[in-house]
Amino acid sequence: MMRQKIVGIALVASALLFTSSNSFAQEEDDYTSGLTQPTDASNALPDPSESSAESTPDASSEAEPPPPAEDISSLSAIQEKAEKGNFDAQYNLGVLYAEGGKGLKQDPEKAVEWWQKASDQDQMQAQYNLGLAYEEGIGVKQDFTKAAEFYGKAADQGDKEAQYNLGILYEEGRGVPQDSAKAAEWWQKAANQGDLESKQALVKLYKLHPNLRPQT
Repeated sequence: MMRQKIVGIALVASALLFTSSNSFAQEEDDYTSGLTQPTDASNALPDPSESSAESTPDASSEAEPPPPAEDISSLSAIQEKAEKGNFDAQYNLGVLYAEGGKGLKQDPEKAVEWWQKASDQDQMQAQYNLGLAYEEGIGVKQDFTKAAEFYGKAADQGDKEAQYNLGILYEEGRGVPQDSAKAAEWWQKAANQGDLESKQALVKLYKLHPNLRPQT
């Protein structure tokens, strides 16, 4: 399964999860049997396939209470920093728009907009989030080439989750030419940081392609 986890930093302690299916990573073998799979929390963002009618508020429903004053104050501080170019604040503001936190309405397009600003300043988590957004087509048109591009930027900075996901794109040939050797390279980088899923992926890959196994 493609890891789909976004962790808030600095000003915002939050998590945003996506899910996607992956035939390669779902293949079971003796090594992975019984291991816990990543948590499925696909409701963190709206499904782009849902109709607008389903999301239209019921006029008879009660209005949502206003956000607490401390949330408004905190949001104002984050927005001010983001507008002034602070890349961590830009990243965090994107997370808030993605989740609909601190009084903001959920707005995936706004989330992507702020993550792009942060990514332009090489903010690693924003680059990873953009990879997820482009892979899933949430807030942007689905584009595996763009997904690979942003995963690559985060992976180059050492993000092990981006390295794992980029490896899957290479193994499946989505957004990049199919290249099992490249997949192994990225999974090895993530595995060297203790990433369990990358270690599992390497075991499977070496069973399929024994020639890729490092020579001892």
